[in-house]
Amino acid sequence: MNDLSYRNYLYSGYGYGLGYLLENAVYLSLKRAGYQVYVGSIKDAEVDFVAIKGDKKLYLQVTLQLTEEQTVEREYRSLKLIDDNFDKYVVSMDDYKIPTNEGIEHISAWNLDDILKK
Repeated sequence: MNDLSYRNYLYSGYGYGLGYLLENAVYLSLKRAGYQVYVGSIKDAEVDFVAIKGDKKLYLQVTLQLTEEQTVEREYRSLKLIDDNFDKYVVSMDDYKIPTNEGIEHISAWNLDDILKK
């Protein structure tokens, strides 16, 4: 986690690491909503965020865009390996909704706060 102003100071411009900025923004949203936030792993795959608040648990993968099949496969893969019934999301900056994939929801980043308030 890093304050975005440090990133802008160290790396001027916005062409470097937009996906990392999105991950940082998602992390900050989770913390603001009162979640404890962890990085998860299952088998040889990483889960960007495991967010826990009371008895609620969310799994989130974050990516800038889901425009390439390779990216879709990579982002959904780790979530598909998790065999519990907690909510699983892939968060991106895409302005269209991808259909549910084996119980995993796609959500646009600007709608993230809507699911965090539930």
